[in-house]
Amino acid sequence: MVAREPKTLPEAHWSRELIRCQRDFPYLASTYLKIKSRDKIGFPTLILNPVQQFLWKRIVDQWHRTGKVRQIWGKARQTGASTLCRALSFHQTAFRPHRNAMLITHDEPTSYELFDIDQTFYDALPYQLRPATKYRAKTRMVFDGLNSKTTLGHALNVNVAAGQMVHILHLTEAARYRNADEVQSSLFPALSEAPDSIAIIESTAVYGGTWFKEFAEAA
Repeated sequence: MVAREPKTLPEAHWSRELIRCQRDFPYLASTYLKIKSRDKIGFPTLILNPVQQFLWKRIVDQWHRTGKVRQIWGKARQTGASTLCRALSFHQTAFRPHRNAMLITHDEPTSYELFDIDQTFYDALPYQLRPATKYRAKTRMVFDGLNSKTTLGHALNVNVAAGQMVHILHLTEAARYRNADEVQSSLFPALSEAPDSIAIIESTAVYGGTWFKEFAEAA
């Protein structure tokens, strides 16, 4: 549970902010979600760069047309694509009820490193907007009262997501998955087809990453 701090602004202000953050992802990101930056020391808020703006527009367009998101991105390094996915996943779980999110990386250490982005988002939120956590560890974050959570996995676990239901799925650096076919067999049946469900697969180019290349070409 999160300890309450003295109020500094009227309750009505934070009620309005909560509603706006629930509805407006770019506003939440640019106002409250803080990140480690290559350009400045400290933790600036996440103001979408041109690449992130382009990707966000693609997400919104598909969301409006189909009611859900299914995208695969080939990317250059250090463009902010993974950060955008982490921010969107955090928005969906920390500000929306009944959503299970899963992050899959190519190995275990990378999963911890990326999930640290989510942890930073949470810690930087004003306490008035910060949902209480029922469970918080290096492998998952469960939001009390929302019935939403984020869970980590990695491609070295061929049974990843078996027996689970996933509404928001983020696969990062998928071209590095050594056993991608096995991961696909275990993971994809767990993905919900409900409205507002999200699945984004992204990766930089890697020699030998044939599964990602073939999957992207077939999409």
